[in-house]
Amino acid sequence: MAIAYLYRSNYSPSPKEFMDYMAKAQPLLKGGSEWEKMYYDFENSFVSNDWNKRVEILQKLIAAYPDAARPQIDFGFAYQAANETEKERAAFCYVI
Repeated sequence: MAIAYLYRSNYSPSPKEFMDYMAKAQPLLKGGSEWEKMYYDFENSFVSNDWNKRVEILQKLIAAYPDAARPQIDFGFAYQAANETEKERAAFCYVI
């Protein structure tokens, strides 16, 4: 259930809504999956604006769930934000 709030936070139109959804997800992590716990940390990296932590978490998600498209898409956006076009393209092409 935490993942629903995490995905919703990802598309929140304001910082306040982002933080509200993160707060709703946090108590549900106790019984959550490893994916949810890692994705919470990923989303939380936007609060601290820690790009390196974001990439580190995405690498762990990709290693743990190599067939999942979501972390590859997020990886593409992370590289896009860093203006690393070749890595961005590779991440998005992997999903296709």
